[in-house]
Parts: sequence; structure tokens; C-alpha cells
Amino acid sequence: MLTVGTVFLYGENGVCRVEEIRRETVRGQEGDYYILKPLYNGRSTIHVPVDSAFLKRKMRRILTESEARELARTAPQETVEWIPNDAERETYFRKVLTDCDRRELIRMLKTIYCRRKELTAIGRRLHTADEAAWHSAEKIVREEMALVLRLEPDEVMNFLFAQQEPRSASLS
Repeated sequence: MLTVGTVFLYGENGVCRVEEIRRETVRGQEGDYYILKPLYNGRSTIHVPVDSAFLKRKMRRILTESEARELARTAPQETVEWIPNDAERETYFRKVLTDCDRRELIRMLKTIYCRRKELTAIGRRLHTADEAAWHSAEKIVREEMALVLRLEPDEVMNFLFAQQEPRSASLS
């Protein structure tokens, strides 16, 4: 069981803190709930049933500073391939977001980053689904890296991708 004050990554909601644990009724169901506050969105409150195995699987421990620095150093340099089929790419991006593997999230961001640069160079834009995937992944990575590395959230993407200019993603 989590305790009040615990900070963790909660899926696409980003970094959250357990503000309290209390008994309440939500949608007609009475039970014990973790009351979560996203650290970077003070207006939001999330209620998670303490006994929901499904929702608790979305909870991930926060990276250590050394893990975050190692990811920042290595993940943006890894080779990535653009998936040309829109449906397959969307399925892959959804899986990466659901699994919340930070290395895969950064690799996904790099892929989209490179593709955006290529399209911008020829006067085109990313597909709407790709932009949505970017924003979801960016939120997760930006918030956790900002917290762990003591950066401003707006500095995280530059920190990740300015360390080494990403190579171009394959368009095949």
C-alpha cells in the first residue's frame, strides 16, 4: 500500500503525489481511494481505488537521478525506424504509452522529432495521431525528467535532444 506523500509516475497522467487515502463513494462504489495530485497540474485530482490491480499497474516508481542521466545520455542516440503504416504506427505508439518504458518513450519521441523535422523541411506536418502521441509521451518524460534532474519542464526536450543532434529517421 502506498503512503501519503509518495511520488510516482501514473501512466499518461504524469508525476503524481498521494495527497491522502480516504474512504469515499465514487460512481456509486464505496471504497478506499488514493487521492492523487499531479505535480505539474495542480487543478487536477485523480481518485484511484486502493484495491484496483488494473489501475495500480499504471503506477511506476520515479527514476533515480543516475537512471535518468543514463537514459538521457543513451536513449536519444539509439537507431529508430519510422513505421510507414498509420494504423501500425498508432498501435505501436499506444503500446509504448501504455507500457510506460522510459527508454521506449524517449525513442518514440526521437522518432517523431526526426519525422517532424523531415516533414517541416518539405512544408508538411505530422499526422494528428502522431502529434497526439508526441504530446502524451512528452508529458510523461518531461515531468519525470524535470523532477529527477531538477530542470524546468520546458528544458527537458532540449536537454534530451540537444546532447546529440538526432540522426534522421528512416522514411521507408
